[in-house]
Amino acid sequence: MKYIKSILVIALLAFCVSCEKDMSVTPSRIYTIDATDIIGTNALVGGNVIANGNLEIRKCGICWNTKGMPTAGDSHIEGSLSENHFYVTLSGLTVKTTYYVRAYVVDKNGTYYGDEKTFTTTDELYPDLRTKDVSAITKTSAVGGGVVVFAGNPEVTERGICWATTQNPSVENSKKSNGAGKGDYLCDITGLTKNTTYYVRAYAYCDKTKKYFYGPQKTFKTKAN
Repeated sequence: MKYIKSILVIALLAFCVSCEKDMSVTPSRIYTIDATDIIGTNALVGGNVIANGNLEIRKCGICWNTKGMPTAGDSHIEGSLSENHFYVTLSGLTVKTTYYVRAYVVDKNGTYYGDEKTFTTTDELYPDLRTKDVSAITKTSAVGGGVVVFAGNPEVTERGICWATTQNPSVENSKKSNGAGKGDYLCDITGLTKNTTYYVRAYAYCDKTKKYFYGPQKTFKTKAN
């Protein structure tokens, strides 16, 4: 009996320590940013981490499905956290389909999810656009580019890249064009500031529809010296 009492006391102390540890943890809080740039089978979705209890964020990303309440076990893509938020491009989706998405974040205590959002893809034939990795980086310049895998219908009449020091640059920021239609291309990025992080996206424009389309975001940092 004395042995059993000792076991019970040890178990109770371990339970109390465990409870105290759990109560001291502040779960990560993350919110899902509404989908934008829904162009055919692509969409841009993001997440915003409000609090993480001073714990290191190990992973963050977006998960999605067509049933509801998606988890990281469904289709998902990891993002890169910058100033407590991130954006990713979902691609290869099915046209005219409603998708459910949630942002998620992983720290040492587990995986936490943001609120569920929905969006519906269209059946328009938008161009399939990719952004190339930036190369030839110096203190004030670099080389970027893109690939128009499918030029859309009607086809794009202008293609190029745009860049900025903030995420998701658009043609309203700095831009450089190179050609039209299907194919790959390169553009010089000039007038940069040394030792600075930049974000770049390929873009395409269709004169008939008056619409701009953007590829996935890439990042690079200019040299300090």
